[in-house]
Amino acid sequence: MYRNKESAAYMPSLEARFTSNTRTTSFARLASYYLKEGQYQKAADVCLEGLKHFPDYATAHLVLGRSYEAMGRNIEAMLEYRRALKAMPDNPTLQGLFKRVEQREQE
Repeated sequence: MYRNKESAAYMPSLEARFTSNTRTTSFARLASYYLKEGQYQKAADVCLEGLKHFPDYATAHLVLGRSYEAMGRNIEAMLEYRRALKAMPDNPTLQGLFKRVEQREQE
């Protein structure tokens, strides 16, 4: 059912928590597990739902950007990375992700 042990250990409780209350910041963690499991659209959907309640949550924008990037939606990924960069401008990982998608889009 799950690709890795970590997902199997944490996803069921995170899914239950999110299902019972979408107004929890744990949605970003759940979305990151969906991303690890290759469920990119589900990860994006969870992020979009959570961001309705926490629009400035940079980690969620990062996970949403990664979801979009995994689906080949580079422009949307760049937009989400930019949103995350506003809160974390010095984050080298985020800067690298943005540059990679930007270069891919230019090619």
